Amino acid sequence: TLELDLWDGPDGVPVILHGGTATSSILAEEVVKAIRDYAFPDSDHSENSFSTWRPRSESFPVILSLENHLSIEQQKVMANLFVTILGGDMLAIPPLDEPAELKSPEDLRGKILLKGKRATKEAGRGSVSFGANSVAEGAPEPSDHADDLFEDPDAESKTETKVSKVCKEFSDILYLGAVKIKSWEQSWSTGKASETSSFANLKLAKFTSQSDLVVRHNTKTLTRIYPSATKDALLKSSNFDPIPFFCLGCQLVSLNYQTSDRYLKIVNAFFQFQNGNCGYVLKPQHLRQPDASGAYFRYEDFAVPRPTSTVLTIRIISAQQLPKPNDEVIDPMITIDLVGAPQDRKSVSTRTVFNNGFNPVWDESFEFPVSQPEFAVLYFDVMDDDITMKLESVAYAAVPVTTLMQGYRHIALMNDSGVIKACTLFVHVSLLAVT
Repeated sequence: TLELDLWDGPDGVPVILHGGTATSSILAEEVVKAIRDYAFPDSDHSENSFSTWRPRSESFPVILSLENHLSIEQQKVMANLFVTILGGDMLAIPPLDEPAELKSPEDLRGKILLKGKRATKEAGRGSVSFGANSVAEGAPEPSDHADDLFEDPDAESKTETKVSKVCKEFSDILYLGAVKIKSWEQSWSTGKASETSSFANLKLAKFTSQSDLVVRHNTKTLTRIYPSATKDALLKSSNFDPIPFFCLGCQLVSLNYQTSDRYLKIVNAFFQFQNGNCGYVLKPQHLRQPDASGAYFRYEDFAVPRPTSTVLTIRIISAQQLPKPNDEVIDPMITIDLVGAPQDRKSVSTRTVFNNGFNPVWDESFEFPVSQPEFAVLYFDVMDDDITMKLESVAYAAVPVTTLMQGYRHIALMNDSGVIKACTLFVHVSLLAVT
């Protein structure tokens, strides 16, 4: 999923920029062309050593989340740009009749789906065409009360207008409609499969006591989580832990890609190393349907022992050719975090090896009980434990537990520039099923 902030540009030409900030703007037309050329893996374009090349017809869909601040005139221009640049072969046009359920990613291979606030029902739906002058007024923005827990960042700002206006031409190409729901019950009883909702991470976290309703909601439609507007997030573009929201069945978790922190690295590994690096990972069955009694999964159910769990044993043997910041010999130690379901989380660390970043040896073993391997990611952080300075990360690796293979393994280490040549962690992996 990629978010596009659309604003009116000079000479009637839409631009993309981060509103209310000092960022410069770029032409929306150039962005759409770049998406057309690079949205799907291509043997000539991909520079990621982990990328898996596949034809566009075999690639799962890309969703563009549109934050629409455009005037009616420039909405029409933008709609025309999407249709003419992406074309009918790539742009997924929504059906005239509301579907009972969304198509699967399998049915939408090679397609780009647009998500945004639609015109109201009264405006009607039609085929994608241009030249009509119909303008539909959206529903009034809700007042400031408890319903604001269900906020939708895809709607125009309340400070700009109390009524959102979306033209028919723009609305008709939106495959997914962004809506603000009043309650989980209301969404389940009257909501549509093509309607998506967005929540700030800190606000959705308050609903753990209603987690079964959140899980049920996510079996019907898509939910997007985005960073709350905290001081740290605003000043540093910091990220949040995405795994708890995957545990609730949320499909789209938005992170700040300009900040290469551990949470971004974990979510990259979660999708990169699973399901052929296609960008999609199937939710476990208990998040896709109710149990035999008709009840939906609750967050507290994570504490209920599974019939079978796994004990993961990692033996950290050695490392090879660790980087030398500032050309100085390092004192390496390794922290290992198991990030996953609440009861699976665990953090351990090795001892420090002094003055050896070339071939340090630890030969230390650690056990991790894992009851929900579908959500578990091992995060290895190689630190320089120089007593004259604070701990400094020099290399890392993030590996989903479901992709681990038993036996002696070399794990490639990375930094923010990518894979570090000839730099590895030598480990032994053991997976033991426990009933």
